[in-house]
Amino acid sequence: MRRIFLFVFLLIFWGCEQDSEIKIGEIAPEISAKTLDKKAVRLADFAGKKRILIFWQYGCAGCLEIMPNLDKIAEQNRANLAVIALNSFNIEEDIVKFMNEHEFHAMQFVKDDLTISFDRYEIAFVPLIFVLDAENRILDMISGDMPWETILSRLSRFL
Repeated sequence: MRRIFLFVFLLIFWGCEQDSEIKIGEIAPEISAKTLDKKAVRLADFAGKKRILIFWQYGCAGCLEIMPNLDKIAEQNRANLAVIALNSFNIEEDIVKFMNEHEFHAMQFVKDDLTISFDRYEIAFVPLIFVLDAENRILDMISGDMPWETILSRLSRFL
């Protein structure tokens, strides 16, 4: 019975991996999101800059650990980097509460339109980080559930 379960699990996992549209080196899907004052945000709004997209949720321990560090990176690299924190799950009031609790200075917080961006990026868990070049090509996808030093090491290759 365990072998059958394992076989079915691997078959499903392998099938999901093969159908994925998100691949390193490919052009990133457009986001569909708004600022907290309801202005539409697109990747083109950050033309000429590299981008870090972090998909996050209020109450996510991994998000809480890495987002202040991403904000520092955004602050240190304002001229050539945009860090976009995209949330699909929480209401605007919770996002504002999170922002105020941690005094972010450089990260752009946006609210997903329904779950359009999450669906386009095939988000299955948070935090999940996408590193994009200035032409919207995906350079890396990083799970936020790893030590910050590991994440920083991977990000440093692209900054």
